[in-house]
Amino acid sequence: MSTDLENSKQFWSSFYAEDIRSERVLPPSQFAAFVAQELEPHTAILDVGCGEGRDSIFFAEMGFQVTALDRCPDAIRLANQKSQRRQLSNLRFVVSDLNSEFLQEIISSVGNGKLCVYARFFLHAISQAEQTRFFETLSMNIGNGSLLAFEYRTEEDRFLEKSTQSHFRRYQTSEYLNRELESLNFIKRY
Repeated sequence: MSTDLENSKQFWSSFYAEDIRSERVLPPSQFAAFVAQELEPHTAILDVGCGEGRDSIFFAEMGFQVTALDRCPDAIRLANQKSQRRQLSNLRFVVSDLNSEFLQEIISSVGNGKLCVYARFFLHAISQAEQTRFFETLSMNIGNGSLLAFEYRTEEDRFLEKSTQSHFRRYQTSEYLNRELESLNFIKRY
């Protein structure tokens, strides 16, 4: 396992360890509220890099079928606790690194209906190579009419004050991300 990956896992375990003792459920992010308005009924959601489940829980409470994954076991444990207290049967949390075989399995388990692959502040936490593999796996496995909803750090964010302690962040331009997605035949809607 690479040092960067190990340091990332340690950082996020430490980050979520404090929240595990908390009963609080944060309101959804503004991005999740926007995405929810754009989804058709019966759209399944795959929340990649879900953290403690803040937005996953929101989507499930809105009635969507949600599968959420994160590689941090402490985050998933916290998310499961919050979900169980709310008795959400349409929400499943999974501990997973992002690898194409597992991602293919998850996508196929969602079914053949409409799918929204949701990732808020996830792309900046993975390497460029991981992002490319992620996009390639999505392009080969999701159906027409599915939606990708990504909120990510751009070059413009590099010098802004951060609210969490220092951790790996990869910045990219929107132009670069759009070109990468278009090269895989994704169509930009917004």
